[in-house]
Amino acid sequence: MILKAKNIYKSYKNGVKNLPVLTDLSISVDKQETITIMGPSGSGKSTLLHILGTLDKPDSGSVIINQTDVSSVSENKLALLRSREIGFIFQFHHLLPEFTAFENVLIPTQIIGNTDDKIKYAEELFDYIGLRERKEHYPSQLSGGERLRVAVLRALINNPSIIFADEPTGNLDVDNAKKLLQLFKNISEDFGQSLIITTHNEEVASIGERQFILDHGVLNSRE
Repeated sequence: MILKAKNIYKSYKNGVKNLPVLTDLSISVDKQETITIMGPSGSGKSTLLHILGTLDKPDSGSVIINQTDVSSVSENKLALLRSREIGFIFQFHHLLPEFTAFENVLIPTQIIGNTDDKIKYAEELFDYIGLRERKEHYPSQLSGGERLRVAVLRALINNPSIIFADEPTGNLDVDNAKKLLQLFKNISEDFGQSLIITTHNEEVASIGERQFILDHGVLNSRE
């Protein structure tokens, strides 16, 4: 088991009241498993991914990643675990505009200090998605689909155990969305990563080996 979250509760202040977002939510993820989560806007999908990915903390409950309870480690160790074990792909690519595509992909390796060891691997990844000739281009010189595929490589570069993708096709046209969807399928098969993907897209949701709907803070299996 790569990840296990148990009894997650999260709320936000709404004036003098607490607004529950996640309520007694539990989920587990096995190695090389793809899980998709659907839900209306404001249902807490991004909040859930941020908690599972250690970017946010629940009010109560536990998150365990590769047998490490993330609430029991220091911030420094948590940052290192995040860099080694977790990859993120967001709806907006968040590539740094002053760096080339290749430099953007290597940024996570600087946190661990293994950049030199990853240069060849980064080149192989660009070959893998067919963008070798674009690797020295800056984000402004890439199409939306190309930028998001570069963001996928950035998530892959440290060989994480699990990748979180938050509405990854939300800003893409149909053709680029299909390319990204195929890339996600390939990642699971070729790299062995687990994936948790939030989406509004039925086609994206359909790739999940387990499919869920998040509604009113509760995660239900999708029929």
